[in-house]
Amino acid sequence: MEITLKQSAIDDLKRLTANSDQRRKLLDSFVKKINAGQYGGLTGNKLGSLYRARSGPYRAVFAIEGKDRAIIIHIGDRKEIYKKLQR
Repeated sequence: MEITLKQSAIDDLKRLTANSDQRRKLLDSFVKKINAGQYGGLTGNKLGSLYRARSGPYRAVFAIEGKDRAIIIHIGDRKEIYKKLQR
């Protein structure tokens, strides 16, 4: 599956850690989980077409387009990520 990041997800990663190796490991973890189908759907009026993948205390929120493309919208701490989506 092709996985792309919106600018908001790139900005989120930069805010999480200044260490580029940690950012790469976190992103690689999300890519592996999405490709393996290890994710769940979100519920709610605005969230029904979005999915989440977990990696430790972090979550990636993404949309699936077609059969072979995922777009990561936001990445963040599990306590804060869903608040971003409510805005």
